Amino acid sequence: MQTETMHAMRLHEPGGNFRLDEIARPQIERTTDVVVQVKASGIVPNLRNVMRSYGDRAYLTVPDLPAIYGLDTAGVIVEVGSDVAGFAVGDRVYINPGRSCGTCHACRVGDRISCQAFTFQGYFGFGPRSKEIYRRYPYGGLCQYATAPADGLVKLPEQVSFEQAARFGYLTKCAHLRMHQLE
Repeated sequence: MQTETMHAMRLHEPGGNFRLDEIARPQIERTTDVVVQVKASGIVPNLRNVMRSYGDRAYLTVPDLPAIYGLDTAGVIVEVGSDVAGFAVGDRVYINPGRSCGTCHACRVGDRISCQAFTFQGYFGFGPRSKEIYRRYPYGGLCQYATAPADGLVKLPEQVSFEQAARFGYLTKCAHLRMHQLE
């Protein structure tokens, strides 16, 4: 059986340029995951800074190279795991990039951002265990297909474009920061 492939923009070296590579299309490895055909993805304005200082910031855990970036991905589900409920092939979705281990105390009490593995899929992590998350979910939005856990998806209504959805996370973060500045 021939492996299906896809195109992905990948960073191969710190501070380097992205290269268009042909790689294997992701397959479902966990029964709670989906495969999404990417239609749009955000690029955070400070991505160039992260790329230039690759790996020299103790508080940021970056993926191993070559890496696929792209945050706040939106697209269409093309495959669902056997334990996925509430989503089906053809659903339009936004992939919330926040990933955590799901098993530590912080995750169990609903404080996922305090998880030592907390990571933004397609960007960087905040803890010593973030590399585990990158290995599970290495696909940012700068590729044709990405895997994601079903519990990290948001269904998109037809009137919301994929491009609009790809700005959800960034706009929400900016609004949240601004509200705290006004307090």
